[in-house]
Amino acid sequence: MKVFYGGSAIVPPGARERPTRLRRRLALAALLLALIPATVVAAEIVSGDQIVISDPVEGDLYLLGSDIIIDAPVNGDVLAAAGRIQILAPVTGSVHAFSGDVIIRADVGGSVMAAGSSVIIAADIGHAVRAAASDVIVESGSIDGDLVVAATRLRLGEAGVVAGEVIMRVTNADLAGSMRGGLRGSVRDLRVSGTLGDASDIRVNTLRFTPGADVREPFTYTSDHEMLVDGGTSITAQVTRITPDHPSFGETIARSLLFAVFRFGWAFATGWLLLRVIPETVIGISDTLRLAPARSLLWGLAALFGIPVVALVVAITVIGIPIAIVTLVLYVFVLYASQIVVGMVIGMALSRSRWKCGDGSPAYLRMLAAGLAIIVLIRSLPLDGWYPLVSFVTATIALGAIVVYFFRPRPEEPAELSAA
Repeated sequence: MKVFYGGSAIVPPGARERPTRLRRRLALAALLLALIPATVVAAEIVSGDQIVISDPVEGDLYLLGSDIIIDAPVNGDVLAAAGRIQILAPVTGSVHAFSGDVIIRADVGGSVMAAGSSVIIAADIGHAVRAAASDVIVESGSIDGDLVVAATRLRLGEAGVVAGEVIMRVTNADLAGSMRGGLRGSVRDLRVSGTLGDASDIRVNTLRFTPGADVREPFTYTSDHEMLVDGGTSITAQVTRITPDHPSFGETIARSLLFAVFRFGWAFATGWLLLRVIPETVIGISDTLRLAPARSLLWGLAALFGIPVVALVVAITVIGIPIAIVTLVLYVFVLYASQIVVGMVIGMALSRSRWKCGDGSPAYLRMLAAGLAIIVLIRSLPLDGWYPLVSFVTATIALGAIVVYFFRPRPEEPAELSAA
């Protein structure tokens, strides 16, 4: 029996998907091959437990291991993922490092992008540095660009020089070096004992200028507290404090409602598009979650942490890099779309017996709207840590349902669809 969905005839998934499965796989393979950059082919790829680069490398260098030491010059870019990365020889290109500890003690001609538990820099960097870590420490050397940091603690040593701006979102910052481009961003506790050569505009909780601080350009800070100034400082520029506006209870509620409406609108638009393009898949995944929630949760936990690890391992091969990129992009999209699957399940549980179209088939768009509205309201409750907790649970069970749906036997009878 054919059932019409938005003017299109829908047939059981197996009847339409099986004949085109080979063609889809070939098309995907062709797409992935087309995505391979020409520079990747010329790159040197090394994987292993302990990796020591002791001979000069001409070209880009891709590394994956538990402990990596680059002890010879690299004439190209470096992309590395490990438990610990040490760069002890010059790199002419840029460095992209993802590790527990990233230590750079040799000059880098390009930019540095690093993420890990700690990032330590004691070298000259040719362009900007972007780092996300618990601790970011610039011991010495010059950064010929911006220093962009998201961290718990940031420390700029006396021998450190930043030619651009220091842009940060950190908890504690201790800045003793020379900052020619000023400060931007937000810090809970900021201590400045270095030189500021350009205008600054920053949001802080507490601000303290300690001995050695030299402020030569206008300094604007937003805080509930007045700054503290120790002896031995030189502040020759105007310092302006702005008292932050704290929204009233009514304004907070209105803002929360506005964001809730915005999130609902984007999620519903995405769900509507998926129901138009792949309705059988959306309903099948939702039915899988509804019928097997425990199995979906277990598989979701495995996939949530397993997929990024697999993508990282696959990335060490030449053809694996574009596959890993595509996989991670799809992974992020699935995490966002997880609320659509859970919303469908909630809508089915509430309204499947009552919301019908003229031909008697379920009205899935109405179910989606009802379910998403409930999810958005639950996630918007003003409780500490509530939003990320609900998001984590939603993403986990929906991701698990997707895994179960695609890798487990499907029901024989597909659901009837309609979008009235």
